[in-house]
This record gives sequence, C-alpha cells and structure tokens, in this order.
Amino acid sequence: MRRILLSFLLPIFLLQGSDISGRWDSPTEMKDQDGKAVVIHMLIKQEGAKISGGVWTEDHDADQPKPIQNGTIEGTRLRFEVPQRGDAVVAFDLEVSAEEIHGTAKFQGPAGAQEVKLAFHRADGRQ
Repeated sequence: MRRILLSFLLPIFLLQGSDISGRWDSPTEMKDQDGKAVVIHMLIKQEGAKISGGVWTEDHDADQPKPIQNGTIEGTRLRFEVPQRGDAVVAFDLEVSAEEIHGTAKFQGPAGAQEVKLAFHRADGRQ
C-alpha cells in the first residue's frame, strides 16, 4: 500500500520543485481568418507559488502580451486570469505535468460562455 501511495505522490513532489518559468505554446481548435489553428503562447515567470508573465496569440504580438493576473501554482494546479476588453477576463485552469501544461481557458465570447482545451509544450523543447 505504501508503495502505491508513494508512486502517486512522488510526481507531485518532483513537480513542486520544478520551475515552469519560460515560454510555452499551445495550438487550439480555434481558427484564424486564413483557417489556420490559433496558437496561444505563454511566457511564465514563477516565484515560489506566484505566477506572472503574459499571454498572446500571434508571434508578432510577443512584444505586447496580455498580463497574467492572480497567478498561482499549488501542487500541479496552475490558475490565472488574463484581462480582455472591458471587464472581461479569460480564466485559465491548468494542470502541470513533467512534459506539458494542459487544461482549459474559459471566457465570454460572442456566442456566450466558451471553453477552449489547451495542451502547452515548452517552446524551446526543454523538459
């Protein structure tokens, strides 16, 4: 029993010591005006349990990313918000694993509440 419990807890302990700082990219099911998949980019700075940085959708917008707000990481759970026009925000609820950061982004779109599934991988390919 102890061995089973350890096999579940060990990855969590290893991830808590990991720093997820850096650039992460995720293609989405959303399409741009040319019919290509929209890619969401994150540049994360981790300081303990606090997360800051920015999010953008086009490589040429990297100079003006939308700021990450209320960013936290607790165990393997990463949560933050990104402001949009007016009072709107995109709420990210993500899970960190050794190879990717995956989860959802929820926002109020023109057709009402929407949710986009994401699977981020490090842009530089490091693990």
